[in-house]
Amino acid sequence: MTLLEAPEQKRLRIRKLLDSGFGLRKKLSILDVHFDDEIIKIKAARWGPLIIQKVAGNSKIAIGRGIAAKIVVEITDKKLFDFDSNENY
Repeated sequence: MTLLEAPEQKRLRIRKLLDSGFGLRKKLSILDVHFDDEIIKIKAARWGPLIIQKVAGNSKIAIGRGIAAKIVVEITDKKLFDFDSNENY
């Protein structure tokens, strides 16, 4: 899933960049966002940028929706029990 599709308040790991040219990699490098970094998607309104937080450095970064759509992430903190579903009973 892309960063744009990822749920908020979950720990995510950056896995891949889609259609990444030199410009995109350079922009992310300037923002100190790299492959295999752990981040948390803090806020994503319907319009405007996404706010992410780096787990290691605890810094918050705003990323535009176009760039967020090109960052492939995976969820790294999965709950052991989901109390909202009936699958645990």
